[in-house]
Amino acid sequence: MRASEMGNADVVDILLKRGVAVDTLDSSGVTALIQASERGNTDVVNCLLRSGAVVDLVDEQGNTALISAARKGHYSIVERGANIGKQRLTGDTALLLQVK
Repeated sequence: MRASEMGNADVVDILLKRGVAVDTLDSSGVTALIQASERGNTDVVNCLLRSGAVVDLVDEQGNTALISAARKGHYSIVERGANIGKQRLTGDTALLLQVK
């Protein structure tokens, strides 16, 4: 969902209300929640979570929204209730990535 990538929570909200599936994958296998988390777009993350986005879905590299946020230092997003023990394909967890 391009609106998520661009950080436009209002457009994301409209799209979700019009029936766009919250956990749709883009061509790279990434969800809107992972995109928004990686970019630190808290408003979009909150909108997606309110709409029922699954927080522990993984992309092609095994990244979750939590891991994506932790890798980029977006700590306010890290505190949104995802599984901190979920591992990437490399074995890293969000907690380990925050320490690095």
